[in-house]
Amino acid sequence: MNTPEAGMPQPDNKRFLDNAPRVETHKLCNGQRLEFYQDVPPIISKSDAIAEQGINGDILAVIELPPDDDAHGKAKRIAIVDFGPGAEDPEGVPVALLHDEPVWYMGVASNRFGLFGMNYSPTTHLSPYVPLTDKPAVLGTNSEHASYFMGLSVNDPTAESSLSLAHVSIEVIEDRIVIEDSSELGTTVYTAY
Repeated sequence: MNTPEAGMPQPDNKRFLDNAPRVETHKLCNGQRLEFYQDVPPIISKSDAIAEQGINGDILAVIELPPDDDAHGKAKRIAIVDFGPGAEDPEGVPVALLHDEPVWYMGVASNRFGLFGMNYSPTTHLSPYVPLTDKPAVLGTNSEHASYFMGLSVNDPTAESSLSLAHVSIEVIEDRIVIEDSSELGTTVYTAY
């Protein structure tokens, strides 16, 4: 079972968008897509994301996956984060802060946009951060890079999961972020409106 990182903020599962004044809910499934421009207003500002989540960037959207038995009925939420243009510098930007200090072991943003686990911690993996590129980051029970690092891959083929093998993909295409669901159970996405 995944446990929260010591000292890292872990929000109440029901209150993660309390400070987000304008949130729109999108339900995607079976090939449906959602696209939004990268310069969309964040649903959680960088200052609130640091204070509430320890995430060092604006949260542009939140992906909510169907709950699994191992999550005890709790849906896993993954933020799409804008770490800012500094993330493209050679030194990058720390993806997490604790008491205004970088948490280097959580990772360094290598791209401006990335995914970050919000309400769970993939402690059996290296980092809850995955950079978004022009190649799709596929989340599901597969063992691909994004699923592994987000703590979603299932090594036991007999284990039951509410996620599909390739449940949802996220990619950066020019000036847009594109989310496409390929599952029967669907994905919920929260964005600003």
